[in-house]
Amino acid sequence: MKVSRCCLFVLGLFFLLTVSFPARAQHYTQPALILKPDHPENFKPAFANAVATEIQQRWQELSPGHPSPLFYLSQMPSAASDFPEILFVRFTGSCDILPQLPPPHAPRPLGSVPFVNGEPINYILIDCQEIAQTINDAIAPMKPAERMDAMARAISRVFQHEYLHIHRHTAHHDETGVFASALSRRFLVAPDPPVAPTAMLSTAVIETAGAL
Repeated sequence: MKVSRCCLFVLGLFFLLTVSFPARAQHYTQPALILKPDHPENFKPAFANAVATEIQQRWQELSPGHPSPLFYLSQMPSAASDFPEILFVRFTGSCDILPQLPPPHAPRPLGSVPFVNGEPINYILIDCQEIAQTINDAIAPMKPAERMDAMARAISRVFQHEYLHIHRHTAHHDETGVFASALSRRFLVAPDPPVAPTAMLSTAVIETAGAL
């Protein structure tokens, strides 16, 4: 079953994030990735870590061997010049796994990237609630911990799709794969293949998280 199409629109005022980290003269080789949930009460640290771990995996798929991003939760670094790239990821709706599907509704895009003058900006919008509703049937039989991991994996694949718009500087899509114009719920929650021994992923990826 196909779900969602990439929605391109201009989203203003995306710099309205909390800035609180103390100034510190330090330069990083990793990009900074700011996770900004609209409902932080449904974005607990364990879930945020699961999402960041999955996004880190997607990042390595796109750029094998390149430094994985540093993650910030609900806050951003004080000096943008300290990082080679800063990417904002806003999560709308509740990221809780719903116990059952709500009444039928018009499908919304699972994610989107704003384009300004034909160019994408470093801002990804992810609709948590639409993702949860989309994959609900596929993960209903799972145990709670498995459902959380599946939700985090689905979010990361929507992230990967949207980041490819930024990475490739294009609004167009591939015919198949994660960059297709529509993704199936089975694809969103499918387990990853075993990680190669050479792949170096952090075990605690949100070390620089701000308080929820």
